[in-house]
Amino acid sequence: MARALATAHGILPDQGPIGVFIHHNTLHAFQHLPFHEGVQAGAAALGAKPYPSLREFRDAVRANRVSASDVRLEIDRALGARGMTIYHFADGRIVGHQQVVDRLSVAQQLGLLG
Repeated sequence: MARALATAHGILPDQGPIGVFIHHNTLHAFQHLPFHEGVQAGAAALGAKPYPSLREFRDAVRANRVSASDVRLEIDRALGARGMTIYHFADGRIVGHQQVVDRLSVAQQLGLLG
């Protein structure tokens, strides 16, 4: 317990009990880092799990706790201009990236992908 408290003391802010809610950045020791790097560094320092696992995330999407439209939005944001790619197939089909993502999602749900 003493070792855990000593470790936390160097990372977490000094804060006593409060009577009303006040936002405080409990990872202030890492705020000089870009957001995701700070989260990872804080998790490593505290032995925490910073994000849900891929399985937990997929379960949240299936349970509509995370909407498919939000997932699409983030995929589009991550792909940027690359997301505008159009695929032309020999049989004359023209498919956009969102159709590819949708089909891969269905294939994953059906267990057709590794």
